[in-house]
Amino acid sequence: MKTLRVLQVGMTPNPGGIESFIMNYYRNMDLNKIQFDFVNMYGDIAYQDEIIKLGGRIYKIPFFKKHPLKNYKEMQQLIKEQKYKIVHVNMLSAAYDLPLIAAEKNGANCIIAHSHNSFSPPGIIRKSMDLVNKSRMLKYATHLFACSEQAGKWMFKENKSKKPVHILNNAIDSTKFSYSPETRVEVRLKYNLHEKLVIGHVGRYQYQKNHTFLIDVFYEIYKRNSKAVLLLIGEGELKEKITEKVKSLGIENAVRFLGIRSDINDLMQAMDVFLFPSLFEGLGIAAIEAQAVGLPCFLSDSIPKEVNITGLVKYISLKSTAETWAITILESMDYFKRTDVSDRIAENGYDIKQMSCWLENFYLLHGSK
Repeated sequence: MKTLRVLQVGMTPNPGGIESFIMNYYRNMDLNKIQFDFVNMYGDIAYQDEIIKLGGRIYKIPFFKKHPLKNYKEMQQLIKEQKYKIVHVNMLSAAYDLPLIAAEKNGANCIIAHSHNSFSPPGIIRKSMDLVNKSRMLKYATHLFACSEQAGKWMFKENKSKKPVHILNNAIDSTKFSYSPETRVEVRLKYNLHEKLVIGHVGRYQYQKNHTFLIDVFYEIYKRNSKAVLLLIGEGELKEKITEKVKSLGIENAVRFLGIRSDINDLMQAMDVFLFPSLFEGLGIAAIEAQAVGLPCFLSDSIPKEVNITGLVKYISLKSTAETWAITILESMDYFKRTDVSDRIAENGYDIKQMSCWLENFYLLHGSK
């Protein structure tokens, strides 16, 4: 049987939610049956070395914002020359729908528009393009995927033809993220976190993740408990601004900027609380990972309720003050007891081995037509 190659669009240099989602599924495919190829519109994309080791191919084309016509032309050429039957377009908005059009015009018979978001991106131009393209993309996409009901309703609200929207869960390796008291002790010793109240966050430094408010919440926690420490995992364009805010509040000794990490599962073991006050999310894969390691999770009320698959999530209104958030978190910690809840991940359809089987069968079915 010839290996079916699927073209994945949407990878960036930042190992964020979409990138983690794609790679989680890729690692768990039968690579003799399915291979992923990737479009690269940047200098490099996340996980580039691993992709090549797994057998994936990476194709460089011009960045669409700088060279939209050249981007479209080379996308068409790539799909036509490589004879892709399946093109999977991972989208934060409908602003960039050119891959869907290129796929339809060049022989792909399974064209997936996959919503990973639930709110329009900032910027007048991007918002305008998003609104205009939402109707158009439904003409070219043969299949609609979303990471949550909310993400599906937002992206495909112009779906007058009533095409079904498949919810493809942001699944994780539940064994890798299961709670380990031994690992927790080791990591806390390594980072000198003994007897500390460790607050954690995973996310790119960008508008959506609401880091400014996150720092305000931590500051209120720190004022009430001087043993509190904040671990920030990620990179991004707003990092310098957040670093300055931390310094201005005089809490630089209590906040640790850990950058991009490959050991997020171990770092989460060391945490006591997971804080995720995003302004919007398609779902929030980091919140799934945090639950898997048994962390109490405090999320903004703008994040889809579907993310609460263990009962460990508490939603707090973004209209509430940072002080209210801090008090709620500290009071909740008084009676919280951490346990292993990894079995609930699989029970709710978020185990990657189960979900990758479904996607693999979907690809094989539609790639053979």
